[in-house]
Parts: sequence; C-alpha cells; structure tokens
Amino acid sequence: MTLDDAALDRRFDAGWGTTDGDPFTVWTSRFVYFPWRYDGSQSVAWVSRNPDRSATKPIGGG
Repeated sequence: MTLDDAALDRRFDAGWGTTDGDPFTVWTSRFVYFPWRYDGSQSVAWVSRNPDRSATKPIGGG
C-alpha cells in the first residue's frame, strides 16, 4: 500500500465538488485498488490483480 498512517487517519469526504483523498495504490492477493474520480466525487475502483479471464468495466462516467 502506498498510503502512510497519517493519510489513513485523515477524514475523507467523497461528496460532490471536492476530492480530498490522497493518491494511492493498494495491492491485495486478488485485486489492485486505486482512486476513482467523476465530476468532483471520489471513490475507490479495483481491477483483478492476476489474469482471471474477467473483463474490466469502463471506469468513470455515468
């Protein structure tokens, strides 16, 4: 994981019009997680870490 303890302890607001989360990448045994942003709202997206024959849906947009 690329976040330190201070970043993990910081309050996060995923509301519209603000993106106050830090950039990050988290690797688990099955997935890779990263920030996702659309129209000022921020959330978390993920993709498979290893080839598993599953397709990745488009990230972002409506």
